[in-house]
Amino acid sequence: MNFTKNGGGGIREKLREATSRRHAELDRIAGSLLVRGPEGYARFLAGQGAVVIPLEKRLEISGITTVLPDWNMRARRYDLKADLREIARPCEFLEVPVFRSTAELLGAAYVLEGSRLGASLLLQTLRFPTATRFLRHGHGKGLWPQFLSVLETNNEVRDHFDEARMAALEVFELFIRAMQNVAHFTALDAAE
Repeated sequence: MNFTKNGGGGIREKLREATSRRHAELDRIAGSLLVRGPEGYARFLAGQGAVVIPLEKRLEISGITTVLPDWNMRARRYDLKADLREIARPCEFLEVPVFRSTAELLGAAYVLEGSRLGASLLLQTLRFPTATRFLRHGHGKGLWPQFLSVLETNNEVRDHFDEARMAALEVFELFIRAMQNVAHFTALDAAE
């Protein structure tokens, strides 16, 4: 696969293109939750928790800190857990894949780091009264450009792009499934 060098698109653009349909589906489901007020937001956080918490643990076990040495600044599960406790919302963790290569690690991390950008946009457009630690995590620290620098210059990703693409697609599928699991409102929910 032919990539441009020095962040002019390349790997990021190819990953965005490869995941665009799943990303749009995830945004649609999440959006349908977020317009439902506090209960929808609580469900949104539970859906995030179902994936983010076990995924971050799996990435750590798989060696993400060797690829992203600043991982401790990036991990958001503790803030997400605090938000879920604050709103008294449990979540059921999904089974997450094992990542065996640097390309897979960065493909999975691409989705997590991209969701941080989405969280920043949510904070600008929606007003949540409480439990926003997860959405605010890393705000103003330049984590996305730093991640892109690693992604675009990593030879393993460049040489094994299909592994990165497949890992990113798997993670999007997990988020879609988690959001679908929490998205079902009953008539009683709507009456609240």
